[in-house]
Amino acid sequence: MRRTGRRRAARGGRPGAARPVPGGDHLVTSWGPDGGGHLLFVGHYDTVWPVGRLAEMPYTDDGTTITGPGVLDMKGGLVVLETALRALDAAGVAVRVPVRAVVVADEEVGSPTGRAVAALGQDVRGRPAAGSGDANLPGSRGLPTLDGLGPRGRGAQAPDEHVLVASLTERAALLAALIASSGQE
Repeated sequence: MRRTGRRRAARGGRPGAARPVPGGDHLVTSWGPDGGGHLLFVGHYDTVWPVGRLAEMPYTDDGTTITGPGVLDMKGGLVVLETALRALDAAGVAVRVPVRAVVVADEEVGSPTGRAVAALGQDVRGRPAAGSGDANLPGSRGLPTLDGLGPRGRGAQAPDEHVLVASLTERAALLAALIASSGQE
């Protein structure tokens, strides 16, 4: 995940301090101007599957469907966010409102340390925020959420877990449009 932080920095994101935990690093990255009130995207990169699961359930991409542990919950959602931000950057579209992404390493085990990091993403200094991604935590705190911007697929946390490839670009375009239109008068 350290490489992901460097890629986001290269795309205009400002990585916050990575918080190391036994399963990996929690990441907080910001785009656009500083300030309170922001779009908040919360996600995770851990899976319910034990180490070694790839041997039995390998990652595959046949151009139509992607299969493998965690591709729907929630690595596909992280790809959608990254793709949306890359598209905005490539098009020269400035992010006009504060955007913050919080990606934790321990959601599938109840977020014993990630909950505090996710709360950092919700520090809105008295201004409203909106969230997306794995919206359980923001929603439980009364923040508005737009859950469901992740890719289409089926079988989250099941042996037939898969993502429909076409939905990655569809949802990324939708998310890019949402981010681009935020802050317009």
